[in-house]
Amino acid sequence: MRVTAVDVAHRFPGTDILFEHLSFTVEPGQVVALCGPSGCGKSTLLSILAGWEKPWAGHIEREGIGRVGWVFQNPYGVANRSALDHVAFPLLAKGLGRKEAEAQAREALALFSLEDVADRRFAELSGGEAQRLMLARAVCSHPDMLLVDEPTAQLDTRTAESVSRVLGNLAGQGMIVFVATHDPHTRDACDRVIDLADYAPAEDETEEESESPDKAAEELAPALQETEVNNQTTADRSAEDSATMRMAANHPNRRMRLRCVCSEAHRNLSLGVTHALVFLLIMLVAALLLGGYDALSIVALQNQAVTRVSTMADVRDVLGGAVDGVACDGLSLDSDAVRESGALRSGDSVIPTATPRQEVPVYEVSPGMIQLIADSERSASVTVDASKVWVSDELADLFGITDGSVVPTNKGTMTVGGVFDWPNDGRDTRFSFAFLVPASASDGQFQECWAQQWPVDDQLDALLYTTVVADQSSQNVGVLSVNNSYSAWDAEASYQSRATRIAPWIGLGVGVACGAIAVIRRRLEYAGALHAGQSRGSLLLGIALETLTWAGLAALSAGMLLAGLCVRLCPADTATVMQQCVRVPVAMFAGAMVMALFIGLCIRESRLLKYFKSR
Repeated sequence: MRVTAVDVAHRFPGTDILFEHLSFTVEPGQVVALCGPSGCGKSTLLSILAGWEKPWAGHIEREGIGRVGWVFQNPYGVANRSALDHVAFPLLAKGLGRKEAEAQAREALALFSLEDVADRRFAELSGGEAQRLMLARAVCSHPDMLLVDEPTAQLDTRTAESVSRVLGNLAGQGMIVFVATHDPHTRDACDRVIDLADYAPAEDETEEESESPDKAAEELAPALQETEVNNQTTADRSAEDSATMRMAANHPNRRMRLRCVCSEAHRNLSLGVTHALVFLLIMLVAALLLGGYDALSIVALQNQAVTRVSTMADVRDVLGGAVDGVACDGLSLDSDAVRESGALRSGDSVIPTATPRQEVPVYEVSPGMIQLIADSERSASVTVDASKVWVSDELADLFGITDGSVVPTNKGTMTVGGVFDWPNDGRDTRFSFAFLVPASASDGQFQECWAQQWPVDDQLDALLYTTVVADQSSQNVGVLSVNNSYSAWDAEASYQSRATRIAPWIGLGVGVACGAIAVIRRRLEYAGALHAGQSRGSLLLGIALETLTWAGLAALSAGMLLAGLCVRLCPADTATVMQQCVRVPVAMFAGAMVMALFIGLCIRESRLLKYFKSR
């Protein structure tokens, strides 16, 4: 295992060269200090060594380097998670159980004098404590190569010396350690020193030379300017060296246990790391607003349909010729599109015995006509007694008639089978004050055939014409509306063109936004988890569990509330309306889950430095 730099140079677009002609070889057991003034490229060189940045010239050869650990100058962590959680996580990622991982994590904390803050939240740590915490976390992750950026910048002298000794011990256990530092004590504690100031381009270098770093190897500087310092012997390490060895033990890389993935997700949720309550409320409110608005729009269309049915706005009447009663009643039986149909003809008027001077019109109607009139007041068909006389509510009020009443007339006694409402709302007024006497559909010919279709289409008139008996009188046949107060209305078109039809798509967008924000705002944390050794699968599973919790609860709660709204308001076909409006929370949930996993899939450990700088 070794790291070799061959004639490395680097510059950013539009800037001067930071360093050039840099060559070195580092093997396990060495701690290398990268020194130089601010802006000379120490952090950039660390990024190049990690493979996260390509050098402008030259190349880096990494032999046997599997994992790279990086401790940034400014520590980052999860504000609400404890110090112990941070250090134990790399061990959990390696497949250890929580009990064993926490035991080893406490030993690592003790190495950096952090045992007293193990249970303290990261947000409560001082800058120095947080810096040492990141070093302890790096120890537990045991990378093959450890990159440390200004590890003692926020530490006092005594603590800095302790940290430097631990870094030296890590190298002694087979790790390659690079330390970017300004601190002379840290530099002196390292085995080798590379001063990048020595590799800066000369002031009198021509522009052509500065832009041509890829020269032949024989033109390179003949020797590396390195200072080797050995400040600590094997005898001095003793107990601290032994503890470091235990911490740096390279556990077999196994997948993170499912139980630990679930436990980490639960801790993140319970400690508020995920801001689950915020996203849950956003999705719940959005789902209720969008789904509720869509439900109300559909209910309004339903109420309009109920009104049209009750006022017979879509009942058509064929008249002007002889009508076959059997064919007329059969329309509702033979065609799924016809809701009700029935025939009528004028009969001889009768005079009730109670009012000798009051003549009442009589219409002989088929059983289908009685059913049509009775059902016009209801949203669903019911079975009615079509063998007895039916009267309008106006006539019933005048004579005091109710269901089952017996009405004596000049043509015999009439038994009332039902009373129907026939308001003056634009419909045919003939039935507003009349007796409807049942007649067999096969008993002679009728004068008219009424049919109600729902939903309405252009075939109804053609169906009505099929009931007309072909004779000389049929030449004057026509089809009219029973109620002329309403214009034609296409219920299906109104439903499909309603403004709220895009509610599920808006819900999907809200879910996508919530899922994306929930992961993007924690991308540094997730990239750090990958850096600590967590597998991509375990990371995605954790994201899925956390998103499933808040998005699933929001969708479930919204779905139940919307279902209750539909049950309360829908005049008919509640299940269909419910199915439509719950599409909003379902789409929202699906959008959140898919986008959260997609963003999680796009997070890369190699972008950790970019996430860190843009946090």
